Amino acid sequence: MFTPVHLTSNPLRARGGYEKWRLAGYMLLGVYIVAVGLVVFWPVHVDDNPSGELVKTFLRTGHNQGWLPLWFSYKTVEWLSNVLMFTPGGFLLTLLLRNRTRRWVPLLALATTACIEFTQLWMPGRTSSLWDIVANTLGGTLGWAAALAILWGIYRSKKLKDSASL
Repeated sequence: MFTPVHLTSNPLRARGGYEKWRLAGYMLLGVYIVAVGLVVFWPVHVDDNPSGELVKTFLRTGHNQGWLPLWFSYKTVEWLSNVLMFTPGGFLLTLLLRNRTRRWVPLLALATTACIEFTQLWMPGRTSSLWDIVANTLGGTLGWAAALAILWGIYRSKKLKDSASL
């Protein structure tokens, strides 16, 4: 029978060294938050530099030579990078939060990105977009779903191992 992960005991606790891994997870989450904070609150767009031009040149070359579809534009790359930027946060938070609070990760991703975009409204040199909110929330939700799938797999294998030992 399927038991939702958020209603079960934490399957990671049964593993050895749980507290050490939890501390490492919090440290990794801290580094992640600082990195995202630098990206989203930097006074100018992160891609307003030579690497941004490199991506544009790469896309232009791909379009001109025909090996990259025309719909795959700079806006697509930017949108996908917003999805990817929030995926690790949703993943790490889901693994680190207690069982009853895991279900709030997608809503937390939405609230966080809404606050970021609202703040960027008032920052000269930055732009705010509803599509950024959608992309970031999707990324956090994908990370959440991936972590829940892993936790469910661990829970399931532990349950099967326990039933086999009876």
